[in-house]
Amino acid sequence: MNDDAQEGTNTTLDALGLTAHELGNIANATFKFFNRDSIRKALNELLTASADTEARICQSLMSQAFSGGYGETGKYLVAQFTSEMIGSKIQLPQLLERVLAAPHTHRDLAHWWLLMTALDASSRFQMNSCGNCAREETLTGALLECLSGRGEVWAEYLRPAIGRMGAELRFHGIDLQVLGGEQETGGDFGLILDFDGRTVLPNERGPLDPRSRIVPLIFQAKRYTRPEADVSQHNPTRGYQKDRLATNECTSAYVFYEDGPAPISSPLPPLVKLVGNVTGYRTTDTLDQSLDLPSFLLRAATDQAFAAEAASPEDALRMIYSKADPEQLRALVVIASDPDASHRYSSWLSALAPEILHRRGPEEQELRRD
Repeated sequence: MNDDAQEGTNTTLDALGLTAHELGNIANATFKFFNRDSIRKALNELLTASADTEARICQSLMSQAFSGGYGETGKYLVAQFTSEMIGSKIQLPQLLERVLAAPHTHRDLAHWWLLMTALDASSRFQMNSCGNCAREETLTGALLECLSGRGEVWAEYLRPAIGRMGAELRFHGIDLQVLGGEQETGGDFGLILDFDGRTVLPNERGPLDPRSRIVPLIFQAKRYTRPEADVSQHNPTRGYQKDRLATNECTSAYVFYEDGPAPISSPLPPLVKLVGNVTGYRTTDTLDQSLDLPSFLLRAATDQAFAAEAASPEDALRMIYSKADPEQLRALVVIASDPDASHRYSSWLSALAPEILHRRGPEEQELRRD
């Protein structure tokens, strides 16, 4: 390696935590990803279905320049992109390829990894699992499996860099058997985003870093056929399901899978709608006020005004189970940069199990007999 090349490598390593060679490999991988026919087709289904939803997703992604999700380079790239688009419609594929696909757009490498993982998994899930007349629990299982698998693929591109940072980006499935019994039939699940700041770009670190952000989320899974999903589930004792979801201490949302009694040839990707944006008690338009899963997760990870934050793993688990019956959630997955996240959360769940189970008073016992 000549002196100029070595100097360039040292500069990017010092600023971004990545060598020039590592950045080149990532650029090649993202270029190939966005130019795959299957990815273009998956994105096009959503863009064709609703221009308003595309605009909402673009706005959500660009707003992170102001919420702390992007570093200085990312803010510059967003400003440059929007300037070039004046007078033209901002298109999601262009925004993803030209701005979001670069790791140094993001303040934290974990956020780039989360976005690429979710884009890849959501598209694969959309094309391979939706529209095949499956049950909600089957669809949720397929989605979580796809997220975990694609997470391993995209983490490999960052492996040298995050290894130097002492991190490991992974999806950790938490064993819920400690809460006793069998999980109820259904597709509801919990996610906890736990990024402890060790993967923040070196040139973005401040005197308060590393800063941890832990965000617990609950998803109520619903199958639907366009344009609306049924949200009328009601229990005579507990009331409407959506009202119950709204009382959770953590951010709660519906995740909509386009899948019905007959096969669907061109399903939409999973759509996520905050429970507060569901105003009716019978049905809701799945495209109105919704985001796709990648932009929802990235927004939750970076925007304190969008998703409630937990003070610790213990607090995150308490927030998850503040209203949720222990058997309600089919799965609990921690998405983390700490290699020891699975052990930490499993230990805390075991310690909190008596408290969580104690909350299930006579009302909950009666509900389980309904």
